[in-house]
Amino acid sequence: MEEILKLLAPAFFAIIGVVVGAFVTYKGNMRIKQLELNHQTKREELAAETKLYAEFLSSVNVATLKAVESKDNFAAKLEKTLILLAQIELSSSKEVHSKAVEISEELINMYVANSDKNTNGLKILRAAFIKTVKKEFEGRT
Repeated sequence: MEEILKLLAPAFFAIIGVVVGAFVTYKGNMRIKQLELNHQTKREELAAETKLYAEFLSSVNVATLKAVESKDNFAAKLEKTLILLAQIELSSSKEVHSKAVEISEELINMYVANSDKNTNGLKILRAAFIKTVKKEFEGRT
């Protein structure tokens, strides 16, 4: 009996080593995959927000050019910008949203019949919006 135990002990310890090693490997791989998933999710969220902000600024630029050209039918010209503003309100920080609101208000003021065609105020607000967005992005990394 003692001989059998001497022969089986190394095999038993080898099996325990394989099981423990497999468990540790599984846990390590699971942790790595979780970190990869989190990183990918953050990257996709950042890309989606970047796209939203770029579309918003683009629509502001287009609406600005249309305001300089003509003040007729301003609701249709501002529709896309205001839709994007609503999306920013739902998905962004208060600081970014407030800067987007300031831009939108300035843009709406450009469509007032007696307003001048000066876009300097809008340029300053766009620069402040971009600075706020960059600050928000830096805070996440």
